[in-house]
Amino acid sequence: MCPLQESLHLRRGKFFLDDPLWKIDATLKAKGFSLSRPPSTYRGPISLHGNKAEVEIKIPDVTFVEMPELRLVDSSGIPLKNLAHLNRDGTICYVGEGDLPLDLYNPGESILRVLREAEITLERSFGGAITAEYEAELESYWQGDFIHFALPVVQSSKIENADIIDLGTSEDARYVLVPTGGWQNINPRSRREVTILSFRHKLKHTNSFKSENLAGVIDWLEAQSAAPNGLRQTIITCTATLMPIFIMSSNALLGWRPVLPNSLKMQQQAGGSRKNFFENQIAKSLDRIGLNRMTGVQSDLRSVVERNLFGKASLIGKRIALIGSGTIGGNLAKLFVQAGAGCGEDFAVYDRDVLRPGNLGRHVLGFSDLDRPKAVATADFLRNFHPDVHIKPLQRDALQDWAALERTDMIVDATGDYNVASALNHMRMRSSKSGSELAVLHAWVFGNGIAAQTFLNLKDGQACYRCLKPKFDGDWRYPPVKDVKKFAELAPARCGEAGYVPFAADAPAAAASLALRAALDWAAKQPGQRLRTITLNHEDGKDVKWVSPSRSAECPACGA
Repeated sequence: MCPLQESLHLRRGKFFLDDPLWKIDATLKAKGFSLSRPPSTYRGPISLHGNKAEVEIKIPDVTFVEMPELRLVDSSGIPLKNLAHLNRDGTICYVGEGDLPLDLYNPGESILRVLREAEITLERSFGGAITAEYEAELESYWQGDFIHFALPVVQSSKIENADIIDLGTSEDARYVLVPTGGWQNINPRSRREVTILSFRHKLKHTNSFKSENLAGVIDWLEAQSAAPNGLRQTIITCTATLMPIFIMSSNALLGWRPVLPNSLKMQQQAGGSRKNFFENQIAKSLDRIGLNRMTGVQSDLRSVVERNLFGKASLIGKRIALIGSGTIGGNLAKLFVQAGAGCGEDFAVYDRDVLRPGNLGRHVLGFSDLDRPKAVATADFLRNFHPDVHIKPLQRDALQDWAALERTDMIVDATGDYNVASALNHMRMRSSKSGSELAVLHAWVFGNGIAAQTFLNLKDGQACYRCLKPKFDGDWRYPPVKDVKKFAELAPARCGEAGYVPFAADAPAAAASLALRAALDWAAKQPGQRLRTITLNHEDGKDVKWVSPSRSAECPACGA
């Protein structure tokens, strides 16, 4: 008796009827499964539209944090030669586009759900649906070494060159495909020219797709619609020099390094053969040339940004200037870049100050950036997000650079400084630019982190920033505090140092998040409510509805 069977035998006896292993064992055996390998691997039948197959299920974790693994071990009862969602090692990809929630308190039913999901997954291959299922996940069936594609999304069928660079270590290679000559600010371990075959249409599945030799792969590619001209000869020429080849389409990113048989390998290493002669030898031996496969994932900046926005508006292609890369601006710069700022257009970051020890408690930058200009350090931080981000750090007074600011699409004031906000508002209201040409977005923290607020000024007949507090010594029109007379507490400072308002790191992060949402709404041409508030401290603060304030008759800036 094996250890698991022995354990289960003792548990059944008296004490462990609620043990998950016992429930799983009993459930699977009731379904006709038997323990094949201890401690928790079983083998048994599943049914696909009435056709019997045998699978092996391995349960590594009874809490299901690590999902059960299913492997098809006998498909002789299935009339189909090919099945979708079946990996080359026989494992079944039964977890689709979303997660598969499983109840750890009902392990038996959870295992039954896993088996049923596997049946449903494989049943998608019946009724002529296998082609669509394969084409949706070609990369999964190709199964090669992982590589990043930091290349623009395919727009046309063509053949071109690119560079493959290795950003890994001596122990761990990490390959990235970049445009020829791209990423010169990166110092890779190696850089090599490769060939890219681009297809503007989705790649179709054919019987030769799974071929293990170059002849079959060429047959598969030549069967595609609108294949690039000269495809076969290009592959032969690249193979003769052992150049890697990559395929790009909207549904697949694939590649391979050619593996020559020994006879051709000896000729290639010896050299001396004329180029045309050796290529002819390659052409005659395509069915003997193997493939070291590579599978890619789209990693260019545009794709990284657009993936999470799911077709909604982004900041890609917007000319944006950020004033202040401090506690709010640092957080905001990161969020803006993740939403597309710096993709297609420069993202200008203004800040005259350097990072000091007192900034570390609530800044995105860290100890290694101490005493560096904030704008420069923030730019380096953002380039670490993606090498294709275009950041323009400017260590100067932004308000003295109004001509450049006025040429942007959006100016973001993240200084949290009333004087800066007022001066910027003054310049904006006197600009001839319309609201559709130039937006100004302010973000600040109210009091000691009581609330975060943002205000969008589109100069379209609604309030300007000064309208929020038209009288210099008056009250804010929409204060998120219960006691408007209570001033923010300042931290003590030495002579020569500026005092600052202490608040926890959640407040600037909230202000930055609020500003990103306002910017994305603006980019979607649905700016919504112009003044937005998030109250963080409900003991001293109060909820303020999002609102688009009207102009104030007492405002000296907009002349209402």
